[in-house]
Amino acid sequence: MPIKKNSYQEYRCYCNTPLNCDRPLQTVIDTPEAKHLPVKYCTGCGFPAIIAQNTEIKGNRIYKVSSFLGTRGLGRMYSGIRIDNNQPVVIREYLLPNRSFNDEETRQRKETFKRVAGVSLADGRNQNFRLINPVEAIADERGERCYLIIQEVDVSQTFRQHLQENGGMQAPQVREVLNQALQTLQFLHTQKLRLPANQIQQGMAHGNISLDSILIKLEKSQNNQSNQQFYIYFCDLAIWESLFEHPTFQASQAKPEDDLIALGLAAFYLCLGRDIDSNSGQPLNPKDDRLWSNTDSHLKLFLHRLIGLDTSFESAEIARKALLQLPKPSQSNNLTTSQEEEEQEKGWKKTWVVFWGILALILLGGGIWYFFIRTSPSIKRENPLWSRLVPNFSDVPNLPPREFTYTAEKNSTWGFVLRQKPQTTKFVEETLTKVSNTTFNYQAVQSPDVRVRSLPLDTVRECTIQSCKAYFAITSFPAEDGGLKSQAIASDGLLVYVAHSKKRLESSSASQRENQFRYTA
Repeated sequence: MPIKKNSYQEYRCYCNTPLNCDRPLQTVIDTPEAKHLPVKYCTGCGFPAIIAQNTEIKGNRIYKVSSFLGTRGLGRMYSGIRIDNNQPVVIREYLLPNRSFNDEETRQRKETFKRVAGVSLADGRNQNFRLINPVEAIADERGERCYLIIQEVDVSQTFRQHLQENGGMQAPQVREVLNQALQTLQFLHTQKLRLPANQIQQGMAHGNISLDSILIKLEKSQNNQSNQQFYIYFCDLAIWESLFEHPTFQASQAKPEDDLIALGLAAFYLCLGRDIDSNSGQPLNPKDDRLWSNTDSHLKLFLHRLIGLDTSFESAEIARKALLQLPKPSQSNNLTTSQEEEEQEKGWKKTWVVFWGILALILLGGGIWYFFIRTSPSIKRENPLWSRLVPNFSDVPNLPPREFTYTAEKNSTWGFVLRQKPQTTKFVEETLTKVSNTTFNYQAVQSPDVRVRSLPLDTVRECTIQSCKAYFAITSFPAEDGGLKSQAIASDGLLVYVAHSKKRLESSSASQRENQFRYTA
């Protein structure tokens, strides 16, 4: 199953995810003298910062960091070069921060990392089975970092990035993904493999298959996206990735059958074009039949078996044989259509009568309920604030038609929220900029240490009638003095939507969270 993200709870990160926070990168950019220090840390929480450009990493050979590429799973990615021949490489950095791992845990993980990071055929053959394999594993003897050196492969992106840019895949494309993936898993599960320390092992489970550990390489010569040829590659095997999980996380032994389940879930997400339910924030559930409505029926049955919702496949080889024997999508759709038409014809008359009867009852009951609820004064008495809410920002009354400048901490949670894009609307920042005839202009500032002194709050304090750089500030740290008025505007989020229901309103009021945004003026 996919490895869970490490939260590094010992570090008080502004984003609550130190590995994915941009402040460690900003530390290196804003502090030129940091390149002269042997170790660099985030100025906000003390988490190990991004590696500075031109830093040299020494193993069997010497490599130089060129640029930071981003984060994937439990590691950071950098482009670099091998110094002796200027060959491009990808450097994957793993962290063992000293607040999370003690000295003994760090030592054991570094030793194991060098022994297991990389696999090859035991007989020495150089066969490409589409697995991104490192050429060298390096453990910093005195620091908190380990590195995988990977020979650069012309692979476009992870499946997660591909879905974000292109949406879901069509059934023939998903079948081809499964064909290539099962071929690689069959090889990985059954071949005799050699680890870096010369250990020989008969087969190995990947153990960490997800949208982030499957890469896709698109053939550039193809113009039609639906027929575009591609190749997929696996990376980030659990045998070394799991070493960098938090010490409190107990990783289970990776098994081949778990790889099949994880691959089935990844294919399910490829069909849908997403993996998270936008309402609940939880992974989509393949048991929900409504999510399969547009999937070719034979592919659906195959994925049910792969995921384990039906009789499971015994191996990747058996699963691939079954996949190749599936009817083509066009035949699948024709069979499904004829079956559906037959069922519809049998039950049409009964369904028609039942439908109109239910509709009449709903309309009658809804009309009676609406009449009484509109005339009942108890709702307004019990919820006076709710009764005065307006449905849209543009309906907010009494806002003067002018421009207001406001501020917040640079790279804070508020800045992160503004850059989000809800599924069916504009960026949050665009939504909040123009409210009726009033314009709100956001200007971010950065404090050297927000726990000692907050520049956004200082900017508001300096506001006068003649000169005002910011009329109010949004911050997670309320003002300690009495010179500013502070008002909580959100709990762990920007907007809180509650349907027009007394029961839901009461339950939402009873589940307030501790962390809040505050508007300070």
